[in-house]
Amino acid sequence: MAKIAAKRGSRTGKAARRPEGAKTRARRSASTGKGKAAAGGKNLVIVESPAKARTINRYLGPDYVVRASMGHVRDLPSKSLGVDLEKDFEPTYELLDGKKKYVTELRKYAKSAPQVFLANDLD
Repeated sequence: MAKIAAKRGSRTGKAARRPEGAKTRARRSASTGKGKAAAGGKNLVIVESPAKARTINRYLGPDYVVRASMGHVRDLPSKSLGVDLEKDFEPTYELLDGKKKYVTELRKYAKSAPQVFLANDLD
């Protein structure tokens, strides 16, 4: 009997609650729609989080395509001031490392969408 208790205690988290041999569902990617067609006449909604993209997509229906930018994609440069003092403090943004792929895909969706909605976080 002690062996059985030790066996059960060895698994933690969700795996411990799932019976052995039970199949798990694969998660759908809501990031930038890898393998999916472009917006194609549907309105595009851009959010930061894949989880938010999945949730919002369920509410909006078939006339909308919701994609995630996977967080911030641009920021002020860290090595310089980031604003042009001579041009009324105009900000100078730079693309963050590793975000070019997401921006390229979002631009592709935006070109074919009649409207683009940016639903970013307040930060």
